[in-house]
Amino acid sequence: MPRITHLVLAVFLLGAGTLSAQTDTMFWFAAPEVSAGHGDAPIFLRMTSIGFPADVTVSMPTNPAFPIQQITIPANTQQSIELTPWKDLLEHNPPNQILPKGLLITSSYPISAFYEVSRINNPDIFVLKGNVALGQQFLIPFQTYLNNGAGYSIAPYASFDIVATEDSTRVTIIPSRPIVGHPANTPFTIVLNRGQSYSARASSQAVNQRPAGSSVVSNKPIAITIKDDSMAGAPFGGCADLGGDQLVPITQLGTEYIAINGFLNGPGDQLFIMATEDSTEVFRNGVSAGIINAGQTLQLSVGNPSVYVQTSLPASALQLSGYGCEVGISILPQIRCSGSDQVYITRSTNEPFFINLLVPAGAETGFRFNGNPTVLPASAFQPIPGTNGEWLAARTNISLADFPTGSVAVVSNALSFFHLGAIHGGPGTGTRFGYFSNYESIKKTSVYASICRGETYEGYTEPGTYVQEFVTEEGCDSLHIIYLSLLPDRSPQCPCASTVGTLNNSPLSLCMSDCATPAYDSTAQFLDANDRLQFVLHRDSSSLADILARSHTGTFCFDPDSGMQPGITYYITAVVGEADSSGMVNLADTCTRRSAPTPLSWYP
Repeated sequence: MPRITHLVLAVFLLGAGTLSAQTDTMFWFAAPEVSAGHGDAPIFLRMTSIGFPADVTVSMPTNPAFPIQQITIPANTQQSIELTPWKDLLEHNPPNQILPKGLLITSSYPISAFYEVSRINNPDIFVLKGNVALGQQFLIPFQTYLNNGAGYSIAPYASFDIVATEDSTRVTIIPSRPIVGHPANTPFTIVLNRGQSYSARASSQAVNQRPAGSSVVSNKPIAITIKDDSMAGAPFGGCADLGGDQLVPITQLGTEYIAINGFLNGPGDQLFIMATEDSTEVFRNGVSAGIINAGQTLQLSVGNPSVYVQTSLPASALQLSGYGCEVGISILPQIRCSGSDQVYITRSTNEPFFINLLVPAGAETGFRFNGNPTVLPASAFQPIPGTNGEWLAARTNISLADFPTGSVAVVSNALSFFHLGAIHGGPGTGTRFGYFSNYESIKKTSVYASICRGETYEGYTEPGTYVQEFVTEEGCDSLHIIYLSLLPDRSPQCPCASTVGTLNNSPLSLCMSDCATPAYDSTAQFLDANDRLQFVLHRDSSSLADILARSHTGTFCFDPDSGMQPGITYYITAVVGEADSSGMVNLADTCTRRSAPTPLSWYP
């Protein structure tokens, strides 16, 4: 048996359960139909492992024509799967039909993932949100500012696409505007099985016919994607660009949002606040901006550099942002009890890559970009109007030198949770816009620990996931999650793999004519190559220095010839270790393991 070194822990402290956007081990996604007339390829699924290597499977549960994809992602790295060859299987077309197009991503360890349409003149990213995206009640947000572009051979539209996660899922839809096959304000119900999906597509390209405020209610968890294809950016200079995101259900919405201005030409970024309940008052930088009812949308200009929005009742916030005249859309995370302390991002092209950062005041000094404190300096942050200095924001262009094309970067902050929005593309080609943050209103801290066999971490000895619940000083419901794995036996980190079982430690009192055999439980025992189990009778309770006898069976009899005396307490200890040439356990080997001793006395 090789020599022991010490317990090895591979520990990564990752906040908010995430870290790179929303981390999880399961993601459902409905991929949108994007106009091939403007450009809808290539498409990629980009995934980042957090803390440990992750075995990832990508499948379409109801479509055997899609070949299952399986990859292993090394720890803290990103890999992509190009999905372009199966574009027709993935994209949700035709509308108003039950389709076998739901995409399922599962992983052995938490990962983050996003779907990217990487067409240079019509790109966008759809950040997947794992379990946080699943719910049973949604109100559908849309921008109500731009038409869909005209003049393409295949007309682009807005749509919302639904995927079921369980069989016999009843979904009732009340469209706020006409959608293909259904008039406005008339409920209809569809039934989906696990992995089946449905596309609700607007009947018109006109902005006043967006189905914003449509209601979707189900009896089992579903996920929904919104898409606004080739939004015609006439107010910004005449471009057209794809926008979209994966939604969160009403239960994940809040009453406070901050939007940071992007890099659009004038009139700049727009924000669309949608109420979930009647008589919702909306405040912009502390000043009332209006009252809206459930499903209604209030449009606000973000302004420079940012806007702070409060609502009297839970609402959603959808931001229209971008670069130059190229636009994108993203739902915003509510700012209380959410956020990440570590986020992974990817640069797809050599075009500019901007990040917008939102952080509580006092934590602006904690940012690191790939460990470098100079890329995101505290001097870049400015107070958010209306927050009394409680929140700060920064807008930064990350250079190619700091962030090369095709690379993955990690943005971290050891002082606080934060939110990160990414804007990536050209001012006249196309722009990707999305928020890589944890949308969940429960704060999480995650520890990824690897231990050797027989060792413990925070009292846990077996591999698995352990969850501890508590409430923070700020009153946020929080979880401390431990992902515990077992390192391979006889690996460099764990050269000593052996473990010993347990003896019954109840004292034994025997007549001198009787022999002692204490009960031994081998449940926890593990013998490495060349190991032996042996029992030792000795005088000292704390060491094996003064040995009277050894036994392979654990049975010892009184033997005055070895120096035993009646009425004296001796000790029996189980030992596991590498055997020497005589077949005895080498007690001097540092990998030898010993049990707690059993006291023993003989009497006349």
